[in-house]
Amino acid sequence: MTDRRTVVRALNRLAWAYTVLGENDHRIRAYSRAAESLDGITQDFAEAHKNGRLAATPGVGAACMEVVEAVMAGATPDVLANVESRIPASLFDLRYVSGLGPKRIRTLWSGLAITNLLELATACEESRLLALPGFGAKLQDRIALGVQKALHNRTYRRLDHATSAAADLLSIDPKAVIVGDLRRGCEVIMTVDAVSPDARPYGVQTTVHGFTAWQFEVAGVPVRWIKAEPTVVTCWWLTGSDAHRDAVVAHARRRGLRLTETGLFKRRQAIAITSEDELYETLQLIPVAPEQREGSTLQVTRPQHRLIQRSDLKGALHNHTVASDGSATLEQMRAAAAERGLSYLGISDHSPTAHYANGLVQKRLVDQRSAIRALPDGPCTLLTGVESDILPSGLPDHAMPLLKTLDVVIGSIHDRARQDNETLTARLIRATQWAHIIGHPTGRLLLGRAASDIDMEALIAACAKTGCILELNANPQRLDLNATHAAMAKEAGVLVSIAADAHSVADLDNLDYGVTIARRAGLSADDVLNTRPLSELLVTLRAL
Repeated sequence: MTDRRTVVRALNRLAWAYTVLGENDHRIRAYSRAAESLDGITQDFAEAHKNGRLAATPGVGAACMEVVEAVMAGATPDVLANVESRIPASLFDLRYVSGLGPKRIRTLWSGLAITNLLELATACEESRLLALPGFGAKLQDRIALGVQKALHNRTYRRLDHATSAAADLLSIDPKAVIVGDLRRGCEVIMTVDAVSPDARPYGVQTTVHGFTAWQFEVAGVPVRWIKAEPTVVTCWWLTGSDAHRDAVVAHARRRGLRLTETGLFKRRQAIAITSEDELYETLQLIPVAPEQREGSTLQVTRPQHRLIQRSDLKGALHNHTVASDGSATLEQMRAAAAERGLSYLGISDHSPTAHYANGLVQKRLVDQRSAIRALPDGPCTLLTGVESDILPSGLPDHAMPLLKTLDVVIGSIHDRARQDNETLTARLIRATQWAHIIGHPTGRLLLGRAASDIDMEALIAACAKTGCILELNANPQRLDLNATHAAMAKEAGVLVSIAADAHSVADLDNLDYGVTIARRAGLSADDVLNTRPLSELLVTLRAL
């Protein structure tokens, strides 16, 4: 279902493109105003479209509604297709370079005929930007750094995008088996690797560990279709990191065995292997889950606990509704959670400081609390809560007496740009004294905004002291905590909450990505807050 953000993105893309083309300011402002107005719609977006609320929104004229209608129908608006045909497609990549807005991009395009990131990188190296009006040496240096970051980010894809591309490939070739980085659940993926006996020539021929493969793109994500029988050993070989694979191969050699991409051999005799666990056990190693096949350290004698599974999750905390910047109602979110087998769902819309997200002032939060408590019983219980911004002082932006009436209080920082990491750490540590959970602690956006270099050891120590819980935000744009930090929390005895950070019913499926990262961190069900049944969860939260 098309949501508000998809429509707003289309309108903003139009405003950006018209600015690059130097169109009249009236048209640019019209699309920008429409995007801003529609972004403020708090009721269900599809319902608002159906009942005429979108068309009646101030600032949304007939031309803008044509765009809305097309996007809501799942089509590309004619006006957007037209404007995109007038701009080199690669020019849109320049939007992700720090220091470049649409007017500066227009100057680069018209003044130096720059149409892509590589051309811009070369121009920076040759100091050609200095010949353009408004471009000084400092700005050129800033742009050069931004280009390198953008080029790096373009090489990788997010976990959700890679997962979607893999699903498309599997629909074409049901015999294919996903291996490589995606099977290990890496946070970002360079290439989706799939092994299949039915792989056939398509795209560019290449080789992967000696196997013939064909590389092409699915939905913008690079895919390598590897032609081979997906045997146990072949899939194992194509899944682990180089370091892990080399370590196991060396271990096998020390035991007088030979492990190759096609099988395990003793002298020239193949040893029958029916599962990857059996492969490890035959080598007298503790089996290693795909998500943990990274380093060269092998487990020989230490017993291994069972890693967390998606089925262990009893509920999910940190979710948004139309009351702030979500696209679904309380009832819709509850029904979707029940469909996914969850017995409770924490509602935590934004607080007033997040004015851009229509954060809830005190009266609206009190009204929402009452509405949740008035809901009839059902298979999924809604919990009252809020995602409270952590103010520069480290305090919440709602009064403490009100917060104490809520089931779940999540403390998050959304304004990091103007504070150093020491100050950010201090804010988070103080928040552990009043929040049940610290939300997305480092604030990173994968392939977008770098994580704040906070003192994670100090934050974890504060959580261990107060009992505060750290969130593993499962939004694939964040995945924050990362696996390293989640493992640190486990080591310190600090509970982790795997949070969907759902802004729509579909976002509840983010939990799958969170479980993947938790497995990479070595977390068991006991390490995660929301594996507990509702009664035990509430006891834990009320004790904080």
